[in-house]
Amino acid sequence: LKANIRAKKREEFRQQLQEKTVEDISESSFFDPRISAKPSIRNKRALRFHEPGKFQQLADRMRMKAQLEKLQSEISQIARKTGISSATKLAQIAPKIETQLDEIPAVEWWDSVILTADTYLNEEGYPPIKAQTITNLVEHPIQVKPPSEPLKTVHMHVFLTKKERKKLRRQNRREAWKEEQEKIRLGLEPPPEPKIFVFKSSCESRTL
Repeated sequence: LKANIRAKKREEFRQQLQEKTVEDISESSFFDPRISAKPSIRNKRALRFHEPGKFQQLADRMRMKAQLEKLQSEISQIARKTGISSATKLAQIAPKIETQLDEIPAVEWWDSVILTADTYLNEEGYPPIKAQTITNLVEHPIQVKPPSEPLKTVHMHVFLTKKERKKLRRQNRREAWKEEQEKIRLGLEPPPEPKIFVFKSSCESRTL
């Protein structure tokens, strides 16, 4: 076949090119035999696609960080006005290291400011709480979506029986008829023209 002949010719041409390049390099005075000569053929690069929803998750994280910074600035401004020192400490709360979604920390970052250790219970079985940090202020942390939750809401399709489809069609026709009658009654639409029925006798139909 011609296709096989063309493929053989291509392979022979490539081999000749490789042999020529090796001979040209070996003849030069700067040739190093330890370095293998690569052919002048460029390999094709495979396409790498991003996972769906990756950049949306990054944007959500950036928005959450911006909201957290805004909340911290508002709390610090209120603390400066009122003179509450503990509120400024609450405003400086921020996660030090960006933990992965699958990891569960020993202590949440919003609780670390009121605890003396990295545990919720000490050796005696009581939480190690700093008494100076507890005030009448309440902080609401930003809600984070769970990683297992899908990005888009999935709706189940409803399949109706034959009787239900007939009933639904009948109701829709009745609603449309009522709406049309209401428009005619209010004068928004002209009334329909009267229907004229022409009855023909059997003799007339035969002659026609």
